[in-house]
Amino acid sequence: MAFNVQQFYSHISGKKDLAKKYNFELISGPFPMQCEMAEIPGKSFFTAEGRTYGPVYKVPYQSNFEPMNVSFLCTNIFDERKYFEDWLGQITTNDFNYNYQPSYGKQLVFVQYDDAGKIICRVKLIDAWPVSVSPMELNWSSNTYHKLNVQLMYYRYELT
Repeated sequence: MAFNVQQFYSHISGKKDLAKKYNFELISGPFPMQCEMAEIPGKSFFTAEGRTYGPVYKVPYQSNFEPMNVSFLCTNIFDERKYFEDWLGQITTNDFNYNYQPSYGKQLVFVQYDDAGKIICRVKLIDAWPVSVSPMELNWSSNTYHKLNVQLMYYRYELT
């Protein structure tokens, strides 16, 4: 069957519209108005090969949550960087010992809106924590704003 543009259009318009990437907000967490970029988390499974009889097949044995990347616009006092540096400090101490996740995990909530401002998707990260805070470039030949890129890990997420 050939692709039918009219059929595709009626299918999409029957569901209202396509979701736009730009209508989102961090509503529970640090610096909500400055969150420039975020991702809806991914999930996969670790698998093992199974075979009872016949061909070999994959069997899932554990969930694997992918890290989530977020980006924040920085103010000229670098509160954003300081916040995440302090959070990293809650994970490990200066003597290279690591704390348990319940002591530093936080709940973060991102929402996606439609064009009318109605929430169409909510992502709640449970026990989130920063895996990495990226370096920030200093450059005389650039007049752009600083962005803080952070990679978050989490125990699990809820998508509603």
